[in-house]
Amino acid sequence: MKLLRVDVEGRADERGYDPDWILPCFVKDLGDGYWEVDVDHERYPRERNVGVNKPEKTPVTEGPGTELKKLLAFAGIKSSPSCKCNARARTMDTMEAQFPGWCLRHIDTILGWLKEESSKRKIPFIPFAAEQAVKLSIRRAQKKATKQGQEGT
Repeated sequence: MKLLRVDVEGRADERGYDPDWILPCFVKDLGDGYWEVDVDHERYPRERNVGVNKPEKTPVTEGPGTELKKLLAFAGIKSSPSCKCNARARTMDTMEAQFPGWCLRHIDTILGWLKEESSKRKIPFIPFAAEQAVKLSIRRAQKKATKQGQEGT
């Protein structure tokens, strides 16, 4: 089935699936963000996940997602109860903590999330600015993690 990758990843996020765990259901990149997706694959996020494939560690409360939320809030863009911002920030923080470099490897997904939300809010989406904001949030999170690591030794 031809689907937007950001839609499938958003569905996975909403249902509690680890984004890397669902990767085998993506069959072929069709371009423009569309993928041939095997919706019958055992890893396709059909139902709410009860944590079988997503081991919970101590909740991550800082990282690139948290930093991106701070940058956006500084620009006057804050999460609302009806948006996916908090869940996606947690996904970024958690995935980066478990798989260093995840945010940079999945920057197109993150930019897709930002574009989707900007469209919902009727805010102009400027790809270059969004990419720079994501990269800055990653650098800030790395700098804080390095600083905390040095303080702990």
